[in-house]
Amino acid sequence: MAGNLILSGVLGAVVVAAALAGASAKSPGGDVVKITASTSAQDVFNKQCGVCHMAYPPVFLPARSWKAITGDLAHHFGEDASLDKATTKLIADYLMANAADRAPGVPSGVLRGIGPDDVPLRITDTPFWNSVHGNIPAAVLARPEIKTKSNCLGCHSGN
Repeated sequence: MAGNLILSGVLGAVVVAAALAGASAKSPGGDVVKITASTSAQDVFNKQCGVCHMAYPPVFLPARSWKAITGDLAHHFGEDASLDKATTKLIADYLMANAADRAPGVPSGVLRGIGPDDVPLRITDTPFWNSVHGNIPAAVLARPEIKTKSNCLGCHSGN
């Protein structure tokens, strides 16, 4: 049984690598992103997701949230952000492996207030984000360089 699981995992990795080797993926923004065997999962995530918005650090949500987000990219916050299956899997696996509840060295406060069955879909809806940013005046969020509380780079561009 364990041997079959290992073999399945190895075969799955080979299939994903073969699918990604030399492939081009059309991003939700319409750009074609060249994916090679040497392209890291983080690079693919940054290039694909960063076309439309900041590629949010995976450490700000638990794995179950990233699974839910990447599991329905056709309805990604009101947009169709669909990607091919291999690219979606690569990005989902990267996000879940580096999520708040899986990555080493994550500050404990990131998960504080998120119940074991809670699946926050927005970083800005987490107790952690609200404890740090909850008192931002509406006038600050209305600035043209910020516009929305999900635009982290509007305030944190120098970090």
